[in-house]
Amino acid sequence: MINSGRIQKENFHYFTKAASQLTDDEVKAVSELFSNNYGKYSKYHPDLSKQEKQITLKPSYYKRNFTSNDYTYVALAYYDKTLVGHAFYIIEKTSKGNATWVIQLVVKKDFRRQQIAKKLLFSIWGFSNDYSWGLATTNPLTIKTLESATLRKVSLKQMEQNIDLIKQLSDKINFITRDDITINETNSVVNSSYYVSHDDIPNFISSYGNDWIFGDLQEGFEWLAFTFRDQVLKPISKKDFNNFIEYSEQRLVDAYSRMDMQNQPWAKHTATEIKFLRHYIPENKEIEIVDIGCGTARHIAELYANGYKNVYGFDFSQNLIRQALNSHPELENRVFTQDVRNLKLTKKADVILCLYDVIGSFPTPSENHKIIKAAKRNLKKGGLFICSVMNMELTESICKYKFDIYKNPKELFKLKASQTMQQTGNIFNPDNFIIDTSTGLVYRKEMFKGDGFLDSEYIIRDKRYTKNEISTLLQNNGFSILESRFVRAGKFDESLNATDKNAKEILTIARLD
Repeated sequence: MINSGRIQKENFHYFTKAASQLTDDEVKAVSELFSNNYGKYSKYHPDLSKQEKQITLKPSYYKRNFTSNDYTYVALAYYDKTLVGHAFYIIEKTSKGNATWVIQLVVKKDFRRQQIAKKLLFSIWGFSNDYSWGLATTNPLTIKTLESATLRKVSLKQMEQNIDLIKQLSDKINFITRDDITINETNSVVNSSYYVSHDDIPNFISSYGNDWIFGDLQEGFEWLAFTFRDQVLKPISKKDFNNFIEYSEQRLVDAYSRMDMQNQPWAKHTATEIKFLRHYIPENKEIEIVDIGCGTARHIAELYANGYKNVYGFDFSQNLIRQALNSHPELENRVFTQDVRNLKLTKKADVILCLYDVIGSFPTPSENHKIIKAAKRNLKKGGLFICSVMNMELTESICKYKFDIYKNPKELFKLKASQTMQQTGNIFNPDNFIIDTSTGLVYRKEMFKGDGFLDSEYIIRDKRYTKNEISTLLQNNGFSILESRFVRAGKFDESLNATDKNAKEILTIARLD
């Protein structure tokens, strides 16, 4: 058993994908997770051989029911490389918007105090504009998790009004029919013929007190619970709000991995950018140059083409490193998947690059400071640190929406989900971001779709800087500023005014004292 006191939240990773894309190893893993953690059959099971036995499902069950169609999806939770939670669900496009039904939710016993179930549900719905979200369960606490994840209370009246939509969804579940569903003013159940033990139900219901709106549960039945977009949002605690946002940021790697960087306009000026930076980089072709947050490694590939042989790149996105090697096979054994906050080189570099908003990707000052500290730790004394960050002065000058996000969480639901990161990278469109007046962070809602993965929405927060702010931060970490200017992609040689519409980056060249 894992000691929960030693569980580190940074070791959790969440993924969503079409169930049909599960590998045989993944299917085996979800089968084992369910079979070891779901629970026992009822002592009233009509099959005497199953009464009070552990419920198990073989991989063949998942292949038959979940992976053989194009409408079942799965959210996976890993702790390091161990699967610790999964949620299978179906999606139906309706006239009112997407409707989803979670048909299996399991969390490893040792991890049930880590809010994994809530995060798995939130990974499915997030701050989306879907119309409805629901599940069937014999566990009242799972209904509470649904309400917490969607920020809405289950209403039997509203479910009864939407019974046709719910029955439409049930058409995609091969172990129930429309006639199995009953929703009225006193209960909402589905006859799933799933005889799960009811031993713990009374204790779970007691946690609701007088708020329990469902009736009793017959053997072989499950409660059916749905919430809907047009319901009033529940008040949300600051802790829960921060948990939602932090969870969304745990998917930051996923978001950046899905950027089509090679085809975005801002990424097509590598040669001219390196031409400018070579005014500062020593001509000695034997020096060590490292790019932290290298993405597709375009800058070090250009330096390599210019004769610099000791070039290396690191990025936390395995997918981007894979793209880098596909585009630049000459960089084999030179680019690596690595969270640069923890980078420790065996040999210190002469030059470290950190371009295009690696600093600022994280919302907390401490995490962004770790990137600067990593540069300092891995740079020779007198070495160059060349970085660029997003321009907060321009951001503020064009901003349309400024709110205290915690006091106005509804604004995140209203915010339009754009495909900016996936298609253009122009994250300065004032229609698509909010400045949080309490923290100064910039919030965006990003949609990714049509790239071979599951359509997904992400809440992304980033930290943007004034020129004085980034210069002071570097100086406080032992760097001298040689040059700092407002620039646009591909035009590093042209210094712009702070609020010029093209001045999206602040380029800084610093030397380690």
